[in-house]
Amino acid sequence: TGDPDVPEGKFKPVLYSGNAGTKDILCGFAPDLVWLKAREAGAITSHGLYDTLRGPGTELYSDLPNGTTSAVTALTSFNPDGFSIGSNNMINDGSNDYVAWCWSAGDTTVTNNEGTIQSQVRSNGDFSIVKYTGNNTLSTIGHGLSSNPKLIIAKSLNSENDWAVYTEAVGTSSFLALNTAGGVIDSTGVWGDGASPTSTVFTVGDGNQANYSDEMIAYCWAESPTQSFGTYEGNGSASAGPVIDVGFAPAFVLIKSASFDNWFVFDTARQTSTTYPQLRPSTEDRETTSASQNVKLTSTGFTLLGDDTAVNGSNTTYIYAAFAGTTTRFDADDPGDVAAFNTVKAGLDAYPASREKFRRSLLTSVVTSGLSSQQKVYLLTEGSDGQALESGPFALSGWFPLYDSEEVSDSVSTNGESHSHTIDGIEYFMPDAGQTLFHGTYDERDTGTESSSSSSSSSSSSSSSSSSGY
Repeated sequence: TGDPDVPEGKFKPVLYSGNAGTKDILCGFAPDLVWLKAREAGAITSHGLYDTLRGPGTELYSDLPNGTTSAVTALTSFNPDGFSIGSNNMINDGSNDYVAWCWSAGDTTVTNNEGTIQSQVRSNGDFSIVKYTGNNTLSTIGHGLSSNPKLIIAKSLNSENDWAVYTEAVGTSSFLALNTAGGVIDSTGVWGDGASPTSTVFTVGDGNQANYSDEMIAYCWAESPTQSFGTYEGNGSASAGPVIDVGFAPAFVLIKSASFDNWFVFDTARQTSTTYPQLRPSTEDRETTSASQNVKLTSTGFTLLGDDTAVNGSNTTYIYAAFAGTTTRFDADDPGDVAAFNTVKAGLDAYPASREKFRRSLLTSVVTSGLSSQQKVYLLTEGSDGQALESGPFALSGWFPLYDSEEVSDSVSTNGESHSHTIDGIEYFMPDAGQTLFHGTYDERDTGTESSSSSSSSSSSSSSSSSSGY
């Protein structure tokens, strides 16, 4: 959100369009877990999961019990600022659009001997990827987190077993299966029956789901200021549904009924101010939107807008996981960022290296030589239909400023009116008229002041630099 007092997560949802060839996808950091899914009509394909401990070229499917599959043309490399993909049509068909959910797990993989089974662990303290060899015997596994995990998702890599999901609410005598629409499954053999995860290890039983006698992978998350795990009770109301406060603006929310139905994912990359598309990790189905299942991500959590039993049945318990996103920032001290910014500022359709960089982020915090490091201006591209552009080429008619306050936005709009966009769960206001290509009055949000520049709408006039604005 640009507020220095609000911590940023180690997660980001990113949208991209397939090209049936090769493609570099940027998320602004080095991802360690990448979860990909096709969105469009006809995109009836599995979810693909890739991580740095297994390495590129292999994939798992959240909607299937299958083990690892070789996929050398799928995710081909993990990069310092994102990842690369090949021509695999599940994640790069030329006629489909995709979403990538990306998590960072730090920059080092270490051997962990905290448990009775040795593990390889990559962790940033809040999220870890754990690889180990199971033994079908009650055992403990070191997870590398800074506190006890609240969510664990485990999978056998070379056998056909259900995904095993642990949450504190479900406990260790039961589990949920990520690849099914079923409810809680009673089983004392998966998570050790009574031995809750500690700050150093989690326990696995003799079941195949989390402790098969072969290679296993586990994704583990701890509670933190940027990720939250818990439950809520549905009330069956579409007009006054539950309001869940997680203490931050989530960029991704995962929901599952403890009793029945599919898993659901909502994220800010796909959500708009009026539409709330969903994807279901437990099915290969394409992205859909259903008013009765709408979940709105907000600045403090999420709100249930539908009354369907899948997300808001009366007296039904639901499990959720919420993750804050990471905002991409462009630094005036970085020559590449400045050159890219100035080229876009000039309205030129010639920024090959930076074009992909700039279109990655719907919400962008730009620091220029004309503003101090605490003065950030938020800008957005908008299509001819008034919708925020989340993918595809820029609308070269301009980038537009966003404001926290509708009153401020109205005051700088030449017709005195504004409209809103909800981004990362926060409602921002955009003037209806008179501000294009970095011209006009901008709200320097972190200082509470305003900076004026010319309000000309000519693209050619924006190519000159100015120390006082854009």
